[in-house]
Amino acid sequence: AGKHTVTLIANDSRGLSNSIDSVQKEIFITPKPNLKLFSLPSDFVVGASWNIGDVTTLPSVGFVANGTLANLWPATAAGDQSISIGWMPRNVVLSQESFAVHVWDAIKFVSSPEPQTLVWNPSNPSVVLTAPDVNRPETRKVKYEWRKGNALIGHGKVISAPLNKGANTFTVKVFDEDIVGSTPVEISIAVNCE
Repeated sequence: AGKHTVTLIANDSRGLSNSIDSVQKEIFITPKPNLKLFSLPSDFVVGASWNIGDVTTLPSVGFVANGTLANLWPATAAGDQSISIGWMPRNVVLSQESFAVHVWDAIKFVSSPEPQTLVWNPSNPSVVLTAPDVNRPETRKVKYEWRKGNALIGHGKVISAPLNKGANTFTVKVFDEDIVGSTPVEISIAVNCE
């Protein structure tokens, strides 16, 4: 890599004064980037896209698609996939590296909670609530946030929530923060204390 001077000599081997000619040219050799050093997320949600500018600012580097470079990689289908990043300083991909990723469907609840009716107990004005399951395996780092009205009352899949006599409405919001493009979903749980 770097700046070099190249000399091209033409010689017709006749030994005459005009038998030899030469020309010099400066050339610049660009080093090949080490694409293995790039860091990509391992999880995306369907519909998300990843910009090459989030990976590198190097010129002539992009996502390889059909023999050309693209600035965006779209996550179009769920499942295990491969993202290829390539270096194409001319019209040919001279270096390429693939990265394994998983594309998830959008997070959603797989069931709806039934309203609960409880006998009001002023000496124990609380209830244990469990959030409905979502379409993620238990190994995923899904986060649960519970609210009663505008007040944050806890985190986790299961919480002990305060009750008032009469109607109580709780909202649980679920986040999947480790997946690029994931947006939270929420659902309400009604508890009536008579």
